[in-house]
Amino acid sequence: MENIIEFNELEDSEGIRDSFVAIAMDSFGNFIVFDRVDSKIMFYEHEEDVKFYLANSFTEFLKLLY
Repeated sequence: MENIIEFNELEDSEGIRDSFVAIAMDSFGNFIVFDRVDSKIMFYEHEEDVKFYLANSFTEFLKLLY
């Protein structure tokens, strides 16, 4: 629950869109997010307010994990 609260606090940032849903957080506080609008998986680097594309879909993202 704590991670969800932290992610909600980031919603005021320019790089966070309302359509992003956090699905994971790394040890540095960065998020892997699912974009509900285009179904893409992105990595959100919170300190620099930068997003990096990871996969076209959640299924494609899961395939990258193994």
